[in-house]
This record gives sequence, C-alpha cells and structure tokens, in this order.
Amino acid sequence: MNKEIELKIISLFVEKSKRSRLTGFIESGKRDKVIEAFNSPSIFDSSYITEFHASERTTDNLANCYKNLGMSGRVYVMSENSDWDGQKFQMSYLLNECLAACSDTFGYCWKTQTAFYEWHHSEISYFMSRRDHA
Repeated sequence: MNKEIELKIISLFVEKSKRSRLTGFIESGKRDKVIEAFNSPSIFDSSYITEFHASERTTDNLANCYKNLGMSGRVYVMSENSDWDGQKFQMSYLLNECLAACSDTFGYCWKTQTAFYEWHHSEISYFMSRRDHA
C-alpha cells in the first residue's frame, strides 16, 4: 500500500467535508474503511466527475474515453479485491479485468492525476479529473 498516493487521492477527489475522516482512516491503518467509503457515490466531489452508464461501459470504449480525457499509463489500485489492491496495472488491462470480474475498483493515474471508479452494482463508471474543472 502506498500511503502517499492514497492521501493524494483523498485530497483530489473526495468531498471536502469528508476528507478529514478518510485521511484519519489512512493515518490510523484503517484503509479498508476508505475502500468501504468509496462504495457511496456521495463520497466523491461531483464537480470533478464524468459519468459513463450501462451501454457506454465496454472495456474498449472506456479506455478510449479515459485516454481522451487525459488518463494514460499505469494506475494505482484501491479495491476490495486483494489480488489488485495496492498494486499498479496498465489502465486498459485493469479496466478489462474489473469489468469482467464485476468488482468495484478505484484506479488512480499518478502521472496525470486522473482516476476512475467502477461501480458494478450501479452499472456506472466515474472518470475523475480536476484539470478541466480547476
């Protein structure tokens, strides 16, 4: 696990009123509480989100859209899936795997400071970036 990256994720994309609580979880070694909190759509600052719904959520389409929105390369993963959690993967590979596995997953590209969250139970994908919103 990479505490520095996880704190950056919180500072960039979590609602301001909820950052302190989630930062406290990271600092106290309760990062599983952060991953659990990500399951609530209201945890993220909606002003930095682009949503993708059901028919848009194919691996190829999402990878192309995310690239066009500024994401590239590898992503750091926060997930309840222990095989992925705390690891770094190519964005397109991870999208393919998490869409196939129907697993809620957060991917953060530290190079471009962009992220995505796959919500499989809601059939929604979030792309997050502060670039066009700053």
